[in-house]
Amino acid sequence: PPTGKVFSKRLAITRATLPQQVASPFEELIQEESLLSITPLFTSNSSNSASKITLATVPTFAARIASSIWDVDDDELSGINLLRFSPSADLKSLQVKINGMPGIDYCERVPKRWLAARRTVQPVSDPMVNKQWALRAIEWFAAGPLPDARKVKVAILDSGFDTTHPDLPEPSLYDHRGSSTKDIVGHGTHVAGIIAAKTNNSVGIAGMASCDLNIWKVFRDEPDDDDPDVPLDYSVDTDLYLRALEEALKAKVQVMNLSLGAGYINRSEKTLIHRLVEAGTTVVAAMGNEGMDGTYTGYPAAHEGVIAVAAVDEANRRAWFSSTGKHVALSAPGVSVLSTVPVKPSGVRPHEINYTSMDGTSMAAPHVTAAAALLRAKYPNL
Repeated sequence: PPTGKVFSKRLAITRATLPQQVASPFEELIQEESLLSITPLFTSNSSNSASKITLATVPTFAARIASSIWDVDDDELSGINLLRFSPSADLKSLQVKINGMPGIDYCERVPKRWLAARRTVQPVSDPMVNKQWALRAIEWFAAGPLPDARKVKVAILDSGFDTTHPDLPEPSLYDHRGSSTKDIVGHGTHVAGIIAAKTNNSVGIAGMASCDLNIWKVFRDEPDDDDPDVPLDYSVDTDLYLRALEEALKAKVQVMNLSLGAGYINRSEKTLIHRLVEAGTTVVAAMGNEGMDGTYTGYPAAHEGVIAVAAVDEANRRAWFSSTGKHVALSAPGVSVLSTVPVKPSGVRPHEINYTSMDGTSMAAPHVTAAAALLRAKYPNL
């Protein structure tokens, strides 16, 4: 690949930047006004937002694809771009067409990923009554002196984190690029509280492990109102999510919590998850809440090497909503789990502040994540 000033000049070249067999079919899609934008992923200078593509910007478009190849040191991640098409586009036909183009390795639909949580059906009248049931169920109190996990790097990729909550520790990293610091949904703050809420501070609840929190917000601040299948009206932003996986790999996190997922495999996600596992990261993911749909295969939980977590209720029975399947590794408490939420309300949480109870395999997964952090602290070479 060219470097330095030569590289910059090469990127400025128009159609010559790419082989004609790659550039021409995409120019045709632009002329048809079906291709709206392209975002090269994993480049060192990539932007979180893709620019509008018009006939006048075809040279820029060619340079963007070239950048996804030349400006990525990692061969396995080079050349990966996110294409956005007009609402009227026939995506099924386009996928077949693009996969048939010379120079294209693969083209696939981007599957949605959403939060694996559900609102508690009935509000808890006195949250102090059931606040510790999950900790008792996993025999946390009976475990004796717990290992000091403050040096164990735990990653949470979620809807955000309330840095002002008095019962939560300050994270070593909070990456919220592309959106505000706010956790509008409250889901990420809830997950973080299960894992690491301060203990013995005479405030609120007790988290399972005092660990080194590293937070990536992988959601935008706008809801997904157009999709009735997305719980809580918010879904994972693909750009932010895949980049967060790559950055967590570079940060050498030891444990990762992914309380999100949905059906269908994404190859970029699979590649990054595989690398995390190969690097020694314990990746924990929520199994999903599609239990009423029969056996369900959700990702990233079903990727090889990931600890897929299902949910149980207070009677230690499968939660009615919890997905099942051969790749379930463990079950953990996931019904009426009390934890932290942001101290200020939002449109999604008009009456939920400070603490609330949630249901979901999203809540089960962080119990396993925290247990893995404690295990890592006690046996760092395991």
